[in-house]
Amino acid sequence: MVFFLVLDVLWFIVSVAGVIFALLLWIYYNVFVTSSATEAECFMKDADTCYCRREGEADVQFDSKCDHL
Repeated sequence: MVFFLVLDVLWFIVSVAGVIFALLLWIYYNVFVTSSATEAECFMKDADTCYCRREGEADVQFDSKCDHL
C-alpha cells in the first residue's frame, strides 16, 4: 500500500513538472517566436499581391490579401 502511495506522489511530481515545462515553452514561443513573425511590415503593390518585409530582409511576395497578416 505504501508502495502505491509513493508511486502516486512521484507521478504527481512528474506531472506538475511536465505542466510547468510545457507552460514555459508556450510562453517562450509566444514571446520570442511569434513576435518576430508579426513585426513584419506588409503592404500591397498590386491588387492581389501582398509583400512583407522584415527588418534587414528583402521583400517577400505572398499571393494573398494583406488583411489577414
